[in-house]
Amino acid sequence: MAAACVTVSTVVEALKVLLTPRDSGSSGHNTGKQAALLATLQFNVSTLEEELKQVSKWEPLLILRERVSNNSTWLNEGLQSQLDPSWKFCSQVLLLLLCLKECMIELAKSFQPSKPNLRTPEAAPPLSPDTLSIAQQKTVQSALQFVVSMGICPYLLPGIGLPLQHRSEFGALVCSMVSCDLPPVPARRLYITCMCLLDVSRHCSLGSLFFTQHLGDFMAGLCQLGYCPTKGNRNEGGKDSMKILTECERVQCKEAFRRLLDQLYQPLVIRELLILQGGLRQGGPHPSGAPVSLQRPPAPTWLRRLTGQLLSERLMRPNGVQAVVRGILEDAGAGVAGGREAEAAAGNWKKCDMIARVLASCPQQSITVEDYYCKVCPQILDLLHIQNSITARQFQRVATETFLKMARDQPQLAEKYLILPMLNPLLYCTSTEEKSPVAGETLLSESVLSQCIEDIVKVFVVGNDPSAAILNYSRQVLLVIFSLYCFARQNASHVRGDDDDDALYERVTSEQWKLQCLVDLLSINPHTGLAADFFLYCLKRLTPITTGERPHLSPSPEDSLLDIEHKLTLSFQSQEKPLQLLQVLSVLCERISDSIFTDVKQVTEFALMTLERACTSLATSEGGTVASQTLNMTMGLIAAMLGAVELNSTDFGHLKKLIPVLEKVMEVHPEAGIQELASELRVTIATHCAVPLSNRTTNHCNTEKKETKQPRPRKDSDLENIQEILSSAKDPDVPTRAASLRFLSRLLEQRHPQVIELREQVMQLFLENLEQGEPFVYLSAIQGIAILSRDIPERILPILLSQYESTVSLKGKLPSPETRMKVGEALMRCTRTLGDMVLQHRDALFHAFLRGCRDPDNLIRASSLSNLGDLCKQLQFSLGPVIHEVTSCLSAVVHTDPEAQVRRAAIHVIVLLLRGLSERATEVLRDVLLDLYRLLKYVVQCERDSVSVLHAQLGLEELDSIMRAFLFPAQKLEKKIVVLP
Repeated sequence: MAAACVTVSTVVEALKVLLTPRDSGSSGHNTGKQAALLATLQFNVSTLEEELKQVSKWEPLLILRERVSNNSTWLNEGLQSQLDPSWKFCSQVLLLLLCLKECMIELAKSFQPSKPNLRTPEAAPPLSPDTLSIAQQKTVQSALQFVVSMGICPYLLPGIGLPLQHRSEFGALVCSMVSCDLPPVPARRLYITCMCLLDVSRHCSLGSLFFTQHLGDFMAGLCQLGYCPTKGNRNEGGKDSMKILTECERVQCKEAFRRLLDQLYQPLVIRELLILQGGLRQGGPHPSGAPVSLQRPPAPTWLRRLTGQLLSERLMRPNGVQAVVRGILEDAGAGVAGGREAEAAAGNWKKCDMIARVLASCPQQSITVEDYYCKVCPQILDLLHIQNSITARQFQRVATETFLKMARDQPQLAEKYLILPMLNPLLYCTSTEEKSPVAGETLLSESVLSQCIEDIVKVFVVGNDPSAAILNYSRQVLLVIFSLYCFARQNASHVRGDDDDDALYERVTSEQWKLQCLVDLLSINPHTGLAADFFLYCLKRLTPITTGERPHLSPSPEDSLLDIEHKLTLSFQSQEKPLQLLQVLSVLCERISDSIFTDVKQVTEFALMTLERACTSLATSEGGTVASQTLNMTMGLIAAMLGAVELNSTDFGHLKKLIPVLEKVMEVHPEAGIQELASELRVTIATHCAVPLSNRTTNHCNTEKKETKQPRPRKDSDLENIQEILSSAKDPDVPTRAASLRFLSRLLEQRHPQVIELREQVMQLFLENLEQGEPFVYLSAIQGIAILSRDIPERILPILLSQYESTVSLKGKLPSPETRMKVGEALMRCTRTLGDMVLQHRDALFHAFLRGCRDPDNLIRASSLSNLGDLCKQLQFSLGPVIHEVTSCLSAVVHTDPEAQVRRAAIHVIVLLLRGLSERATEVLRDVLLDLYRLLKYVVQCERDSVSVLHAQLGLEELDSIMRAFLFPAQKLEKKIVVLP
């Protein structure tokens, strides 16, 4: 129990006596410094021994010291050594460190903290008596540094660890001072030091101080003691000195080394193992500019093999991949603190690529490659999900490069353990197996899908190194990703689409909405040429359609009813794809035709396909008027490109693909002018514009373009065409009717005089087509009604309102709910077209929609509420007089309507109102803002429908942002200039 009488400060004071430097008056030469250091060590040891014997306050420490020394018999040799002062000094420091550990353990056992005073909660709890102060920690760290420098580093074999003489001038001095020829032998000294430090490190405080600074040297010592072979080549460095250790001692060192590797922070362990494995190989190149005396010796073969095996074991453990990556990258400044060093290291992609190559290579210690992939690949996928903003970029870079390298090296194993697990959520959506989920079961959560898509972006998009397996699975999930993209762009309410001001007819049906999303995707980065490539691909698919290359599926008289039905079904299916393709091309030409082509190659491919199609049409059709016009325009485009664009040799290489087609035009076209134009274009391309185009050819192209772009038909012919279009708008064929309605809408938009004169007839035609069931027809009619409302709102709005309120119909019967919903959409298109002019029709519109909120049909109620929200958003400041009626209606619907769909629409109206007014909501809705807030809170707390709750939460978020902007406006630095009178 002597340790209980010794305090921590007493042991630390004894350490200070040993460590305090003495003035020896040494000279500046290295030999003088060495002698002065040895003299100082001897003097400090003798001073401590004298004080322990003579000063009474040291008596408890002296008793504890003797007890610890008796328990550590192998330290007595060093304590009694008179021949080597450095080893005697090291033994004395080790003995005091052991005493300090025993003292701290006994103090911690006897510590009984007092009960906390509840009246003073701010008082800190009492510290344990074994706690080291900052000054004491510095003293202990100095003692540990002396022990490592004198008891471990000088006795390490060449190539094991970082040599002490390479670290500092003092390290070189210590190495020259320590004698390895005196007893005990170096291996014995190293063993004694390591065992003592291992004993000291069992105390958590002392172990933390030791391992944070000296783990690498300690691991090198244990590794040499336990694993260095005792037989072999003398060139491997002092192996015979290891024979002094018994087999039991070597096993003890091995177990301590293994236990240390398992207990410590793995990234730190891996970093030290990499340092142990480092060093130049035998015969390797020397670092440039480094003197031979400062070059680090290569690590022994046995050490490289051992550290490689240990690193492989760490790697294949759970979370081993992350430990390896952290162990390498944290050394580059990407640790927990990180800071500016981590930001600078984020660009160190070479180190990340090196780690990726290591992770993608199967180590020799692994049983099989598949076993390695099975253990490592899930951890690589986990690296993609690191959330720490400082380290995320580097970890994701490592994961991406490893993923791509594994996919190239072992495509089958990478597909099994990397690609399929990552894409599993999306592949589940493409599965053809029948799914019968239980009511309320969630098959795929939003977080799982989001994580899957983020991983795809990190690997497929950022990595941008597609292999065959990656391309194969990309095609499988592309449609699902596009469907999710289209769905995500829609509003949470399925009653009406989103809040953008896009044309309504383009987003009502899912097909139109998907087409719009596709065009938006293609137009995001026009400079990439993706839109042009897609456009050209569609044109290639269009060629068999325009040339009549379709299977003949007309039923014959000999066919049975089943055969006729089968052929008709196949015929309809064969027509569906061409119609969809034509629709895609139409939208592409309408939206992004002005910026679709970005280089000469794409324009050349377009001209080549157009010329080939025109030649095919000339050979098969009668008359060939359309084909001739197509040829004129295409060759005019080629001539303009040859005359106005600066072309290089690569561009002419693409243009030469046109020469065979131009020669074919010269052969098959009947007109001499076209033949001559094709001949001149062919010669100009073949000579790289050395033979320019003649002025007559250029003028001919310009004339053809003007005639094509600006036709001037006669008035009588125009009127006949209008009457024909009006007749076609009543045609039973759906495509003909829809095309006629769309053409009439364009003429109205262009204010064609003949159509303006007949607008009453055109209006009746549009209203009649609202009752059609085909989307292409009634959407075209809605578009035309919206354009008409710009000129005659006083005529068209009353008719629409009467039909919406179910009081009148053009055919003498009440309109169906579907027709009324179409009329509602037409009304909203009209309000958007009218803009501020809708104010004079405000009361009639509100009256119709508020009455619709009480309709027996739940779809009409939901549609009325959705229209009401759009109208409120359109009116904004003019909403004031009717805001109370709107709020009362919404509150009544939310509290009393039995249909969840209708309640969703009512809550969506509030969201639209807040979103449309934005920061102006505090002014426009000041009288009802509190009521709206309470209504939204009521929905969040009491509503059972999850979609309604989602809408209410969105509304509360909008309201929160509005109030924050109102209460805490952004501070703006403005400079005002005032002119004084």
